[in-house]
Amino acid sequence: MAGPPGPVSVGLQSITRRHVHRRRKVVACLSIAAAIIFIAGAWQWTVKVGRINEQKKVATMETDLQLLRAQTNATLKVVNELLERQRRQQRIAELKAKLAAIEDPLEKVNEEIETTAFIIVYYADKKWQRPSQRAAAIEDYKSVLRLFPDTRSAKKARKRLAEIENQSNTHNNSKGNLI
Repeated sequence: MAGPPGPVSVGLQSITRRHVHRRRKVVACLSIAAAIIFIAGAWQWTVKVGRINEQKKVATMETDLQLLRAQTNATLKVVNELLERQRRQQRIAELKAKLAAIEDPLEKVNEEIETTAFIIVYYADKKWQRPSQRAAAIEDYKSVLRLFPDTRSAKKARKRLAEIENQSNTHNNSKGNLI
């Protein structure tokens, strides 16, 4: 069984600052691109003014305007795609932060199991100190092994039972095992 996923570390402030910085860069680049496009169109138009009659000037201006519109639309499309990508990334970051804040229920259950096994072993140790309750202590150790075999307390219970068996073998070889 695989363990729970590791904690997700998200610095929302730094991510937000990067997104704002990136957005400012995009807006600045778009402004510069629009200015360059406008200047290129204006330069192209002024070169043609001297050579073309008035009717051709109007046609050229309309063509340049259509070209500028097409280029502007293409630029706006790219900007909108970038903004949408940024919104998705921000949403993903928010969801990761929410996911990181959720406690793992399996981890909580494992903690409760570990605590329960510890308590049983603790009281079994207390019982073992009283000769009249040693049989109950042995049963408690066995129940920890049966109910919670993969816990740290189960390892302690195995160790205690082995110690008890060794003591029993050395003191009472004729009686046999208590386990």
